Amino acid sequence: MTNTSEPIIDLKPKLDAIRRRYSERYHLSTEALVDAAALWGITPELHGVNSAGVFVLPQVDLQFAQSYYTAQLRLVQTPNGFWALSTRHSTPISGRSYAASVWNRFAYRNERDAHRAALQELTHAFKSHLQHDRPNSGQDLTALLADLEAARTPQLALF
Repeated sequence: MTNTSEPIIDLKPKLDAIRRRYSERYHLSTEALVDAAALWGITPELHGVNSAGVFVLPQVDLQFAQSYYTAQLRLVQTPNGFWALSTRHSTPISGRSYAASVWNRFAYRNERDAHRAALQELTHAFKSHLQHDRPNSGQDLTALLADLEAARTPQLALF
């Protein structure tokens, strides 16, 4: 039974069961895709995913950039009300991205929690870059981190 008070739902046990059921070639199985999509409230007639399981539903898309440093987060609400996220980040020498899909390990109960998780993921990636790869990354990276932090903790309006 799922605890409805938890903001994050860990789908890994259910996704692992699907992977085991359809063997190591699960990613090629239409039936496995249908089973994974059902965890997100998507049925074949809803057409909410492509053939790889990537969500094709409307997305909330936010971008941040400072010089050669970019960050992007995408949030998708699925038919059962869960939110999935994906992030993309790049620096002058590296980057990483992934698409929100039925194979995402975590689902979020609301947009705010998904938004916070995406910002935390991006902040961690850039802080790691700052500390380990390029300690002299300079003002641009520091400014991007400040933008991400500001987005995580919005100021209350006084009026």
